[in-house]
Amino acid sequence: YQILITALARLVRATIGFNLDGSVLEVEAHNAGSNLGDYGLLFALSDDNQSFYVFLVRNTGKYGIFLRTPEGWETIQPWTFSDWLSTGHGSNHLVIAHHQQQIKVFANGVHLATIQDNKLSGGRVGLVAQSGDDPDVDIRFDNFSAYRFNTISSNGKAMEWRSILSESGMSPAYLGP
Repeated sequence: YQILITALARLVRATIGFNLDGSVLEVEAHNAGSNLGDYGLLFALSDDNQSFYVFLVRNTGKYGIFLRTPEGWETIQPWTFSDWLSTGHGSNHLVIAHHQQQIKVFANGVHLATIQDNKLSGGRVGLVAQSGDDPDVDIRFDNFSAYRFNTISSNGKAMEWRSILSESGMSPAYLGP
């Protein structure tokens, strides 16, 4: 998959067309263009498309978790540096597990954080990319998979997950400023 953003300060998402209550998502992603943007996974998207979480990775080796509601953005996990994240155009294998009020995030096989937050539960899931002060951000996503939550190991590898999606069923959507 590719998300190409030609405008400043935009968040663009692509979601699957059905809801998941408790899910594990994984994807390989990287910046492919000369202008670098943020990218990651979107989860718990509400039926009205106004509330959701994003797990974002920045080209500087930082990650964060943010909640979008009709009232605006809320920081769940502030931008945090990790030696385990590839920088620049390097590829990152991202995994997020969201079950009930627990959110676990992994990058490149390493557990980065576990967050407790119960504002949103199930919903649609997908991919997300964000431009900043530079337009023409080109983010590439490979091997996107979504699973119903069952078990996740401490290194982010699937254990008894039941695959429900692999490279199909995506629908693009644009989220304005």
